[in-house]
Parts: sequence; C-alpha cells; structure tokens
Amino acid sequence: MSSATVTGTHPITKADRYGLLAALLDESIASEYFTAIDRLLYSLRRGRVEVTNQLSLVSV
Repeated sequence: MSSATVTGTHPITKADRYGLLAALLDESIASEYFTAIDRLLYSLRRGRVEVTNQLSLVSV
C-alpha cells in the first residue's frame, strides 16, 4: 500500500484523493489507517488542508 504525506503547505491532489478512496474501500485496511484518514478528513473540514484539482504535484 502506498501512503500520502500532507502538511500545512501541501494540498491534496487528485492522485491523493483516489489513493484515499482506494484505502477506504479496502476491507483489509488496518485500523491505524482508518484513524489517519479520519484525522485528515477532520483537517479538511476545518480548512487546514487544501484540496486542489491538480493530478499530481510531481513535475516531470
């Protein structure tokens, strides 16, 4: 499983959102991952994390 890193200066991209969706749909995901995703969603609701329409932040 891959992981996404989000800090105060990095937005959540489309790739991040699809990764989170896949993790939530994975029935074998560990409870620690659910807790981390829950905290991330809380930060989104509070406006602490920015959501962007960019596909990725990686420049090729």
